[in-house]
Amino acid sequence: MARQKKKIRYKKICGMIAFLIALPLSVKLVVMSMPYMNAAASKAALLSAGLTFPEGGKTVFLDQNSSAVEVSSSRPADTASVSSVVSEIVSSVPDVTTSEIVVSAAEVAAANRGKIVRQLYNAGWSGDLINLSHGGVRNSTQIATPTVKAELAKKLEMKLTKTTQPQVLIYHTHATESYEPITRDYYDKTYNSRSTDNTRNMIMVGNQIAEQLKAAGIGVIHDTTQHDNPSYTGSYALSKKTIQKYMKQYPTIKVVLDVHRDAIQRSDGTRIAPTVKINGKNAAQIMIIAGAEKTGDITHDFYKNLRFAAALQNQMEADNPGLMRPISFAYRKYNQDTSPGALLLEMGGHGNSLEEARYSGELAGKSIAKALLAMMS
Repeated sequence: MARQKKKIRYKKICGMIAFLIALPLSVKLVVMSMPYMNAAASKAALLSAGLTFPEGGKTVFLDQNSSAVEVSSSRPADTASVSSVVSEIVSSVPDVTTSEIVVSAAEVAAANRGKIVRQLYNAGWSGDLINLSHGGVRNSTQIATPTVKAELAKKLEMKLTKTTQPQVLIYHTHATESYEPITRDYYDKTYNSRSTDNTRNMIMVGNQIAEQLKAAGIGVIHDTTQHDNPSYTGSYALSKKTIQKYMKQYPTIKVVLDVHRDAIQRSDGTRIAPTVKINGKNAAQIMIIAGAEKTGDITHDFYKNLRFAAALQNQMEADNPGLMRPISFAYRKYNQDTSPGALLLEMGGHGNSLEEARYSGELAGKSIAKALLAMMS
């Protein structure tokens, strides 16, 4: 009996020693695997968004010849919160910030690199391409293309007035969307292309657009609320409240721009960075989304939004040929029922660099300002 007890005690001691030896090794393995877990989680989230297909502002490019498919990050509105609001009304003409972004980026291990392909990207969702004076509209709805053409041929309703009051609201439903830190032919698989740093996300791009409107003497409010931080949940519901707040406070606001970035990726993981060279510099291509509604669900005249989108597209593409991808006219709402001048702008994709996106914001701001000035009476 004594010998049996001693044997049991010996087994317990050996088990404890084995546990103590295994514990630090297990912890080390978990720590080492964190970057890969993060990348896998990001990819899974993107695929999940693609399957649910609600409102949103990203695309997944499944292969080089297929049409892009729009996916979303919009979720129920019960757990999201607003992180901060830094808004500014601008009607004066101060200096415009156009300096390039210079950032350093750590070398990425070869095992963590994914391929980036830069190309002049004119693809989009399946549907008919309607040519405008400059650029075009991709009709991805079930509305007959001749009907859409007839609507586009109607006179533009948008009219602005010469006033110091704000007439433009720039905001971001998904403010934390970000880009690669520098221009290169690969991306970091361990980086989820999101940042709460407003110098590295959509706020930075919105600032560029706002600066150009400001320089043209157009009153603009740039709201920097991170509606998707800490969660995507309910971000569109939150951003709609932001729009309504400003439009109630400033009835002069007619133009409402939700600035995002796209995400175009092939099934093999290759990211497409829609890019055009303008004045010898890379610029991220831009896509305007003008949403339509199905019969029985129509709450506003979405053709007014489409005509306004076409006016901006014509100006932006005329000023810088190749900058614009076709307008996406599809069954999406994106809070565009808040104003006939409400649109969503996709500024490049997650394969583009911060500087490419910044430059596009600068170019877009100049052209949008020119288009809006032409609408003033």
